[in-house]
Amino acid sequence: LLKELCGGAPVVALRLASDQVTSFLGAFGCGFGVVVAGGTGAVTFGVGPDAVARVDGWGALGGDAGGGFWIGRAAFDHAMRAHDGRGPQTRLTSLVAANYSNLDDAYMELFTDPDWVRSLAALAQSAIEMAETDEVAAGICAQAGQELALSCATAVARAGLGGQPNPPVCLLGGVLKKGAVRSSFLGDMRARWPEFEPRAPLGASLDGAKALGGLPASHPLCDWISIA
Repeated sequence: LLKELCGGAPVVALRLASDQVTSFLGAFGCGFGVVVAGGTGAVTFGVGPDAVARVDGWGALGGDAGGGFWIGRAAFDHAMRAHDGRGPQTRLTSLVAANYSNLDDAYMELFTDPDWVRSLAALAQSAIEMAETDEVAAGICAQAGQELALSCATAVARAGLGGQPNPPVCLLGGVLKKGAVRSSFLGDMRARWPEFEPRAPLGASLDGAKALGGLPASHPLCDWISIA
């Protein structure tokens, strides 16, 4: 099918890879390191000289700890707890109320929304901004950062990159761009590696897709690429 979509252009080979692989290659090229991607979901991908480690990225129901949905889901939970009187008052209640016509019916609106994962994830950026003035939001963001740092540290270890004072790590996605989640992540990582400082990615995922054909045959990512 992909060859047909090329419109008759001469095709020598097709190389297929997941966005984790192309994002990594965009960030590090043929080098080694760890990419932590915190968007709607969350996945960490590490590549060392002899090992590849995927950590989390198991979806909204089974993982993605610290990602946008995870934060939005926690914000919704705490908002409804406050609405019930089961939890402390929080500005998150007004955030949720602004997105649903009636708090008592919010759960029905959510569960009948075909795009419910993205709808909850859309609460994340506002929750991150509220962390500056709201204790409940601050707690959610602190935990999100710790979850992402745990995934990162796990990938660093599994990829065999932990024996250095500043392991190579790139941060991608809006959740880690700025604010309380990023601060929590950096604090946790620096507790493990005091000299830790994230690196700027070399390029984007599209650059990584272009690099698929240039990997040395001995590179560990070759096993993660399908050739047709």
